[in-house]
Amino acid sequence: MSIDRHSKEFADLKKQIEEVYPDLRARVRRYVLAQGRGLDCEEIIDEVFHRLWRRLVKGGPVSSHIGLAIRIARNMICDEFRKKHAVPTSEVDEIAANFDLAEDRCGRLDLFAAIMRLAPDLREVVELRYLDDLSEAETVGILGISRGKVARRLAVALEELRRLLDIDRLPGSA
Repeated sequence: MSIDRHSKEFADLKKQIEEVYPDLRARVRRYVLAQGRGLDCEEIIDEVFHRLWRRLVKGGPVSSHIGLAIRIARNMICDEFRKKHAVPTSEVDEIAANFDLAEDRCGRLDLFAAIMRLAPDLREVVELRYLDDLSEAETVGILGISRGKVARRLAVALEELRRLLDIDRLPGSA
């Protein structure tokens, strides 16, 4: 009897995924192509769905298929970039300290360097909200934390950026 129940649950899960797959694949593809410049995006997309399927078959609560798929994609892209572009943190600080570029570009690079100096959990929220231009709900889904934690991390990150860049006010801060 339990085999029949598991077979039915598996069939129901397969049907759910088949219904949302075209839209889900399109959204994951857009995300990976936008974020994974220089990487083998099609391979990453295929692996995202392989990992998503394995996760769904394991069971457990999933609040958003797109949130889970984007979180998997983001982690895979980060892993690939880390493999390709491993730079010791000491070098990032040294590079950030030696900017000698045009004023507007210098400001962006200073901001990027300041973001890279944030704690990983704070940096991740800033990247998702401002660099990846995701909504608060999408950020919550990707990170798997509450809205309150996302808002708090963002507030702390903006305060830290304000301090690092020595400015009075950043957009989106209170």
